[in-house]
Amino acid sequence: MGLQIVALLCDVSGRFSLAKIIGITATFNLWFLLSLYFVVGIIAQVLSLQFQSQKEDDAVSTWVDYALLQTKFKNILYSLATILWLFFLLQNLNVDDTVINYIKDLLKQGHTVGGASFTFGGFVIFIGVIWLSSILSRIISYFYDISAQRSTDIQALIKKNRTSTLLIRIGVFTVGFFLAVFASNFPLDKITIIISAFGIGIGFGLQNIVNNLVSGLILAFEKPVQIGDIIEVDNRSGTIKEIGVRASRIATSDGAEVIVPNGDLISRHVINWTLSNNNRRVELIISVAYGTDIPMVKSLLKDVLTSREDIMAHPEPLIFVHNINESNVDFRILFWADDITHWLELKSNVLSDVYTKFYEQGIKLPSKTQDLTLTLPNGKTIGLNDEVKPVDKDKVNSNDPSKQP
Repeated sequence: MGLQIVALLCDVSGRFSLAKIIGITATFNLWFLLSLYFVVGIIAQVLSLQFQSQKEDDAVSTWVDYALLQTKFKNILYSLATILWLFFLLQNLNVDDTVINYIKDLLKQGHTVGGASFTFGGFVIFIGVIWLSSILSRIISYFYDISAQRSTDIQALIKKNRTSTLLIRIGVFTVGFFLAVFASNFPLDKITIIISAFGIGIGFGLQNIVNNLVSGLILAFEKPVQIGDIIEVDNRSGTIKEIGVRASRIATSDGAEVIVPNGDLISRHVINWTLSNNNRRVELIISVAYGTDIPMVKSLLKDVLTSREDIMAHPEPLIFVHNINESNVDFRILFWADDITHWLELKSNVLSDVYTKFYEQGIKLPSKTQDLTLTLPNGKTIGLNDEVKPVDKDKVNSNDPSKQP
């Protein structure tokens, strides 16, 4: 629409050849844009169907998230299509050679800042190599995480966990940085100036950032927490989904994702439930009515705990008499769940089994009701559960105290 308006103005001003060129270019590039849009969609669908048809149970293709791959691939195709569309637009306007020569001169032109000479071309190469290295590190980390999650061999999984994803990303990014420096012809003697300036910046206000960066390296080497661990920090519990260079991402049980700086994982008290194993001890307090046979209750609780396969046999479940008072006897039960991710479900199932056993054996639970006794002036007592007889209204209205009920 913009080009057609320009063409109309050129036509009104008498520049008919220029108006024709601009008008035809606008129409052609509109249809070319629509064609590229549908072509990109068709290519993305064809590749997705091809991957899905060749997918096997044990193949590497089963590790790939096709929805994510299709989205990323479509973005790349759209970027290439945009560049191609702009090239044909400039070519149809007969300004492609002029624009290309201008860009080449701009990229090759030297500039000097503070005694350091550089070109925009070298700067573009530097940024491009850094960007490609970051993409490569993400791809390697993605396949590493997927392969670790799909592994069925426990020993292989433990071996994979010994290699940190953060170290891989830092290593790839570091190699990419030096390749970018060499490819852009950046003078190496100027790196010392950058490092010095970075040190001054640390002293003036980058302490927290540097602290988190160093903490990330400590997490990568010491591995007090790893991806997939269930931890508690600052009264927040969840599963670690990502350990980044500066911060880590924790997914909570209610669906939230908490971004925790790496410095907090090093300097604060962190509870790691899955550092060495996935077991968790579960504690229950079971109360029965006072006067219940204690050995029988222990036997029933023991049968419930030993009959379940999801309760660990070693260490074996423990049953203790926890408390005794005038209305109930409390039992403390301790047992181990072999999978921490299902401990709440296991706790619910055990409580259900205990209730069923108690109901079958006629074991009563403690009642919260209390007996209330009233003492009358004549010395008689009336309990809360005693039968109350109807009151004679004539006797109530009598003035004779002896006839009062």
